[in-house]
Amino acid sequence: MRGPAAIATGALLGANGVPLLLTGTTWLAPATSGYLTTAKPLTVHMFGGTAALSAGLTAAVWNTLG
Repeated sequence: MRGPAAIATGALLGANGVPLLLTGTTWLAPATSGYLTTAKPLTVHMFGGTAALSAGLTAAVWNTLG
């Protein structure tokens, strides 16, 4: 996500006290994985289409959450 969409998403999440976690297109960043493992969020919203979020990345997020 780039430009205005990224700014709007960050502002929306920040206004609601929700963290914006960043990662690669095809891999789950270690810091993001660590946060998900520790925080165990009940809800995860992933922003971006299939060009930004691969099926492998999506699977890695859900596997991390258990």
